[in-house]
Amino acid sequence: MNRNPLVAVLTISLLALSGCGSARLMTPAKALAPATRISAQAALALEKREFPTPDANKDWKVITGKVSKILPDDLNGSKHQHFLFVANGKTLKVAHNIDLAPHVPVEVGGDVEVKCEFIRSKPYDVAHWTHYDPAGGEGGYIKYAGKVYDRNELN
Repeated sequence: MNRNPLVAVLTISLLALSGCGSARLMTPAKALAPATRISAQAALALEKREFPTPDANKDWKVITGKVSKILPDDLNGSKHQHFLFVANGKTLKVAHNIDLAPHVPVEVGGDVEVKCEFIRSKPYDVAHWTHYDPAGGEGGYIKYAGKVYDRNELN
């Protein structure tokens, strides 16, 4: 039987990468680096510069606490205001989209209430999607000093 060496190498490579069999392929680490995966929805959002919708599998929460640190705004891509707050002894990071909702004039020590998509992360869990959903789904807000920040006047 005539065997193609390229097919044999590819078969061994696939077995090694999938964890099947005992084959071990000695190739540069770069070749075995995992591919970056993004959802089709995220790719479309990047392409069209649309805002992604929240993930239904993530937890929606209303969390109250005290602002502990003001962080610099992220002005690349979708602009986000960032600050830390402490709720029940745990520090959380707010990522508030200021393209969709107004900048919140928080101050260290101020009381804040956040309705958000709660994302477990390191070093801080993240309070995300703190604004209305332009697609009409569930949205969040930030309540500070008696005012609700969830939607730009223009939206």
